[in-house]
Amino acid sequence: MVLLGEPVKNQIFIQLESNCSIKKESLPEHIEIFSRLLYRLFGAKAKLIEIKCMKAFYSKIQEDPDIGKKFFIPKDKDFTFPSYIREFRQNNIFNDT
Repeated sequence: MVLLGEPVKNQIFIQLESNCSIKKESLPEHIEIFSRLLYRLFGAKAKLIEIKCMKAFYSKIQEDPDIGKKFFIPKDKDFTFPSYIREFRQNNIFNDT
C-alpha cells in the first residue's frame, strides 16, 4: 500500500481493527472484509488500490520459481481482489492459516 502513504495505510489498519475487529496479522483470512472496507472508504477508487495490491502480490510470488510456474492469470478472466486470492488458495499455491 505504498501508493497511499503510511498515514493512509495506518488509518486503514485502524479502521479494520476498530470497525471490523480484524488485526493486521489476520488480514489474509479476511480479504473480502478488507475489500469491502476499501470500497467504503474510497468508493470506486478502491478498485485501483486492489489492482495495485494484486500486482504487488503477483510480483512477489513470481520471485519464487516454484510458485510462479504453478499459477498464471488468464487474460480473459476478470478477477476481483477476493477472487484472486481465492484462486491462489484453490490451487494450493500458499496456505496462510
